[in-house]
Amino acid sequence: MRLKEVMEGNRHRLVSAFDLHHTLLHLLTLTRRKSGIDDFQPVMGHRRSLFVSTADRNGTCENLNIESDACVCNTLSKTEVFPFHLYMKNIDEILEKALNDLVESNGYKDKCQDWRVHLAGISNRVFRKTKSSLEILIRFRAEPGDAHFEVKLGVSLQPIPKESVSRWKILGDIFRISTYGQQSACLPSVTDVDKRMKEFCYCKNQTDTE
Repeated sequence: MRLKEVMEGNRHRLVSAFDLHHTLLHLLTLTRRKSGIDDFQPVMGHRRSLFVSTADRNGTCENLNIESDACVCNTLSKTEVFPFHLYMKNIDEILEKALNDLVESNGYKDKCQDWRVHLAGISNRVFRKTKSSLEILIRFRAEPGDAHFEVKLGVSLQPIPKESVSRWKILGDIFRISTYGQQSACLPSVTDVDKRMKEFCYCKNQTDTE
């Protein structure tokens, strides 16, 4: 197969950064420059030069070691927006409770203010979708301190009893995606838990204007 045909075929197949690195090493060998690998092979495990056809490889995020949240194959559409108004019940309470429970369960409730989540600050992107459920990446805003967080939620699309609290379920960890500066300066930096919880604490000895 000619190189041009191989390159054109690989344009529409999933590749990883490892493939790009392996392609650069391959390029060095093709230009007769030292590659650092005396017995360079265009295909090594999950690494494959883009100068070689990838048509026979099952290129998935899982076997290329790409995290689910970073996998473009899991995103149905970058512009697809989930209709929150149909499933909004208690979403702010669930996110708010998750933040405050995280602070309390790690023993910092006496030092950190309670979080308040604002619905107006919520945005989303759809990941996996089935007939009965969705996985959605949620970005939301919380006060004090105009903090921004990200979390993946699962939502049931099946009819549920009216007495049910919610059709939402938090999947995995919550992550801070905004800076926090000195907002959590009251926490120590001794343990890994201390350092992790700095993302989730707005110290009680501050005001929102600081």
